Amino acid sequence: MTNTPNQNSPVEIQPIEVDLSHQQQSKRSGTSNNPRILMLAIVGISIALVIAALVGLPKLIAPPTASTSAEPIANTATVAASSQSSDPKLAPFAASQKQLARNRAEQDLKTFVELQLKLEESMSVGEWGQDSYDAALDLATQGDAAFLAEDFATAITTYSAAAEELTNLIQTGEALVTSKLAEGAQALIARQPNDALQAFDAALAISSDNKAAQKGRERALLLPEVIRLERQARNQELAQDWSGARASYEEIFKLDPETSGLDQRLADVSAGSDELSVKAQLTKAFAALESRNYQQAKKSFNAALSIDPGNSVAAGGLEQIRQETEIGKIAQLQQRASKAANQEDWSQAIEQYNKALAIDNNIAFARLGLEQAEQQQRTFAVLERIVANPDKLSSDKLLKDGQRVVDEAKQLKQQGPKLTNKLQAVQALLVAYSTTVEVTIHSDAQTQVVLSSVGELGRFSNKTVSLRPGAYTLIGSRDGCRDIREKITVRPGMAPLDIRCREELR
Repeated sequence: MTNTPNQNSPVEIQPIEVDLSHQQQSKRSGTSNNPRILMLAIVGISIALVIAALVGLPKLIAPPTASTSAEPIANTATVAASSQSSDPKLAPFAASQKQLARNRAEQDLKTFVELQLKLEESMSVGEWGQDSYDAALDLATQGDAAFLAEDFATAITTYSAAAEELTNLIQTGEALVTSKLAEGAQALIARQPNDALQAFDAALAISSDNKAAQKGRERALLLPEVIRLERQARNQELAQDWSGARASYEEIFKLDPETSGLDQRLADVSAGSDELSVKAQLTKAFAALESRNYQQAKKSFNAALSIDPGNSVAAGGLEQIRQETEIGKIAQLQQRASKAANQEDWSQAIEQYNKALAIDNNIAFARLGLEQAEQQQRTFAVLERIVANPDKLSSDKLLKDGQRVVDEAKQLKQQGPKLTNKLQAVQALLVAYSTTVEVTIHSDAQTQVVLSSVGELGRFSNKTVSLRPGAYTLIGSRDGCRDIREKITVRPGMAPLDIRCREELR
């Protein structure tokens, strides 16, 4: 069973080590330079000493406890002891609630002091926030008074209100810094150095360690030189001094790489320089084209396209070169084809016409010339075969074919000497091979005779037949004898022929 201490016996109270005043916290954070804060700190210290005396005095005069083995009735020894630290007449639960309120007040005070330190370390409270700051300090002082009077509920309320006031003050300061940074950045873009400097200085007046404001101020100090170099570069652009303009912009980049619009200006300089180079190449190309120096013109047009791939003038120039080059080549091919045709060299003529059509399949002279040359070549080849093998004209079909070829040859547009000579030779052969020749054939009246292209002649001793000049075959057969075959060529005034089977079969 837990021993309950005698209600009449004195209880030893242990003082809690806590900063009871925001003024003492401010003293540690270096705020003693502010006369108002210094005065509040001194008052706070005095109050703390009084509290310490009040809390410690009972301990010094208290008699020894009746029993050293007595256990606290609360959950922990700390709560039991602290529950009676303010008023030994309070019941344990009430004492514990009072201690909880005290702890809450101390925590709220700690929050306030932390915010105060944060504010003083990061910002300088000037005209923009002095009233709010003073109001926060006044609330904190009221909280101290309530705390000393053990009115912890009021202390909690006032400390919380003081902390909220500081929180709003810090947020206001941060918003002001953000606003001034934005104003400064806009002034830099608008090339207004004084406005930019004023805005960044205002930001630094609130937050002297702000890196963005420090950097913005440095840029604002460089802005007059940046403006001068920009003006110089613009004049160089107008004079098409692109290399000079580029050098000026690069100098700006060295001073302040974050200068607004710098990338676009450098891009414009590059474009202007490229445009000037393209114009120079086009001028050179058209001069070469005028003098029909197609190789140099093509080189210059391609150089222009390497700078500006979409340049329509350069592309048109290359197309013009292609057309003029093709026209010249086609004219040369036409000349060669015409020369070959005049010489009746139809194979060469056909080759040249095909080359021209390979460039442009719609070239009229090449299409017509090729058709005529191929017809000349075919006709001449047939006439040559007839002259080389005239005996085949003994065939009625080949004789008719030969006459048809002659008729076609006479219709050809170009009648050169080679064609004329060959045509005359074939015509003579056709006349000769169209006139029959009386051919006398002797036999033994026992041999059966057959003549190719004519048919059976039968058995006879002598027979005369009318034949066109040409090649024939005589075939003789007789029972008991080996057949014989003799090729004959019929010519005008030829001697009589003899065919009979003499070799008997064994």
